Amino acid sequence: MASDMKTESENISIEDFSKIVLKLGKIKKIEYLPKLNKVYKAEIDLGSEERIVVVGAAMYYKPEELEEKLVIVCTNLSPRTIGNIESKGMILALDGMEGKPIFLTIDKGEKVELGSKVR
Repeated sequence: MASDMKTESENISIEDFSKIVLKLGKIKKIEYLPKLNKVYKAEIDLGSEERIVVVGAAMYYKPEELEEKLVIVCTNLSPRTIGNIESKGMILALDGMEGKPIFLTIDKGEKVELGSKVR
């Protein structure tokens, strides 16, 4: 476990957890950002809206490997500017081998609408 992560003993309340909004999205377009070789700019379709999210995956994936991928997105984080792009969310991922992000998704056989909330 990374030293900057909270330990399990630092519990949060169900009320705190319920403030987090997680939705199913689809990466519609992903592109390199000039001068930022570790991140991509991704356009995420959330069903009722589209968002721009900066994704730290350029060292591990080609754009075509991520386009059309279903992902879980935290949609109520405060926007953050990275480079000159305002990122309006965060795609959830596990820490894979050597830091490679493994994006959380759903079973492709399931019929679920984009924008469906994770609960």
